[in-house]
Amino acid sequence: MNLKKIASGVFAATAVMAACVAPATATPVTFADFSLRGGAANPFQYTNSAGPNSTFTLVTTSIPVTFTYQVPNAYGAAGTPINAVLSFSAQVNGVVTKADGSALTGSPAGASVMQKLKNVTFTFTAVAAGNIPGTTLLTTSLSSGALTGRIGGRTLNFNGDTGLGDSVNYSSDFLNFTHTIEQDFAFSFTSLKNVTGAGPLAVKTSGNLANGKGNFVPFTTSGTGTFDSDPAPLLPSPEPAPVAAFLIGGMGLALLAFRGRKASRLSA
Repeated sequence: MNLKKIASGVFAATAVMAACVAPATATPVTFADFSLRGGAANPFQYTNSAGPNSTFTLVTTSIPVTFTYQVPNAYGAAGTPINAVLSFSAQVNGVVTKADGSALTGSPAGASVMQKLKNVTFTFTAVAAGNIPGTTLLTTSLSSGALTGRIGGRTLNFNGDTGLGDSVNYSSDFLNFTHTIEQDFAFSFTSLKNVTGAGPLAVKTSGNLANGKGNFVPFTTSGTGTFDSDPAPLLPSPEPAPVAAFLIGGMGLALLAFRGRKASRLSA
């Protein structure tokens, strides 16, 4: 038996299978986005409660959103709006600083500032018609991040980017991220209102850290977001059983081809 020819056939079958599942070279793409859908006008809230215990989360446990995949996925056609709910939570990590990380003195109007966050998680769950409603469209976990804005302003940004050293981790029932080398997102918060009901972004400068000095004055805000990866995510990987069957089938075809060639030589 010519083992080299059998091995060659097996290798060819394996190569075909690898070509079916290997990711193509791609550039960063926006694979999904979301916008608010009904409900409260300002569903995100920053709560200044004794400094280290402050949070940035939602007014309620979850909020209605419209989630849209912009790439092929296992849920439905790309570009189709999906009725979903968003859960979101983060903890404040330290005091507000200047945008470059240096200490903020007072609360100067127009100053670019940053509030670090930790233990950030957000999950989008489908609630309406779809192939498998009620399952996870996208979950993201982030060990650290930062809200950025300007004192006296009414907008904030919240970004995460593995290319900049952030630990953004995506998972989904309808996309596969195992091959991606970069994952990032961008949230934009608008219509900010602090506890006065009309005031812009401000920092609490009285009292001490235990009373929230150096954190933002509590506020509510609206938000939208986009999600990118490099390369684009793929459809979920095939189950192990079909993959194994494909490989075994390829080995069988290679063996039959070898026996056919051997029989031809014997009958010649």
